[in-house]
Amino acid sequence: IAEAAGIKIPEDTRVLVARLAGVGKQYPLSMEKLSPVLALYVEDGWQKGCDRCMELLNFGGRGHTLGIHCNERDIILQFGLKKPAFRIIVNSPTAIGAVGYTTDLDPSMTLGCGSYGGNITSDNIGPVHLMNIKRVAWETKPLAKSRDTGAWRPSVSIESRSREAFPYQKALSSEVSRKGAAHAATPTVASSNSVETSRRDVSTPEPTAQKFGTSGMSAEQVDKIVTEFSKGR
Repeated sequence: IAEAAGIKIPEDTRVLVARLAGVGKQYPLSMEKLSPVLALYVEDGWQKGCDRCMELLNFGGRGHTLGIHCNERDIILQFGLKKPAFRIIVNSPTAIGAVGYTTDLDPSMTLGCGSYGGNITSDNIGPVHLMNIKRVAWETKPLAKSRDTGAWRPSVSIESRSREAFPYQKALSSEVSRKGAAHAATPTVASSNSVETSRRDVSTPEPTAQKFGTSGMSAEQVDKIVTEFSKGR
């Protein structure tokens, strides 16, 4: 590299260091370099060094990694909290510290840059990030405080009873997908005898008296909304 640049150096030279006066396109060595060539900046005090570091990150790539060699805890915290980088490597080689070799970071050669760098994550990418996680969630904050949320849980055998007590549920059942959305417009209305039986079994009022949601909608109003939704699918 030195010979190509017309520079004479000792045979045992391992690293080339170039002192720069600024950051930007006019200073090509101020951007990322995958080579044994380093840019060197000399600043008067850590605050100015902090500002220069911000320049470098904003120009060369936000979100990746920052290395600092320092024994002052407060200065380290300032660099860690204010810099747009998601890995702050302290007193360790940055290249191998960021991938977890000399630190307790997750071992990985793929490092996320988070929202700073337009990535979906700021983590060191590992097997967990390749997993699809399915979640089954029960209602924990009912819209209607008076409703018995336990009756909606599949651990209780309530399918037939809930259809009598809440006829609008039929519009959301599997029968709609098998027979068509038209069934949602004509839900089965339970007879007075079955309603009385349902009241005794599950202690629920008649469908017309039951209110849903914070606005207190009736079952008929819910039926209408579900029917209109089904027509548009």
